[in-house]
Amino acid sequence: MIRRLNATLTSIILASICAFMLAMPAYAQTSQDVIAKAERWFEKITTMRAQFIQISSDGSSATGTLYLRRPKQMRLQYDGDGKLALVVSGGWLHVDEGAKEQVNSFPIGSTPFAPMLREDIQLRSPKFQTTTSQENGVAVVKIIQETGEAAGSLTLEFSETPFALRRWIIEDAVGVTTKVTLQNPVFGEDFNNFLFAVPSYN
Repeated sequence: MIRRLNATLTSIILASICAFMLAMPAYAQTSQDVIAKAERWFEKITTMRAQFIQISSDGSSATGTLYLRRPKQMRLQYDGDGKLALVVSGGWLHVDEGAKEQVNSFPIGSTPFAPMLREDIQLRSPKFQTTTSQENGVAVVKIIQETGEAAGSLTLEFSETPFALRRWIIEDAVGVTTKVTLQNPVFGEDFNNFLFAVPSYN
């Protein structure tokens, strides 16, 4: 009886180990599929306009409109009287504070936006770590860069049906997070070039 019980337990353990080992390649393939789908989603976009809600870890919030024209051009126009906009153009991120008539500029490579604004979208690179997860109809791609000017992470969240970007989360090197949720996206519109122009207040 004891021998039979031991044999049964051994069979269960071996079956569990085999099942786990067989599942590992499937998970790895699924992870690569999620990244590839995310890259294809960006590659198919010519333009996208969407409303956004931004929430920061300090409790502050803001709303506005996103304009994306791939490759390399994006504008986050914030609502309100502050006339604040983030403009990506010509390889630079420009922080346009219209109320103060002031613009500060940073190389796009030093910001978390760089991976999704390249002409050839690359969400995988030896320069950073990429992880994925899937839960409750949401596919998540997280890009982590541990060193350099762009140190921090960019998390991209996609709805799976249809597969589309719904939110991104930026966490900087000191742990400050900014969550931007997109709503009511519209694709394929013609944008005027002035959306991505940077004013000169001098």
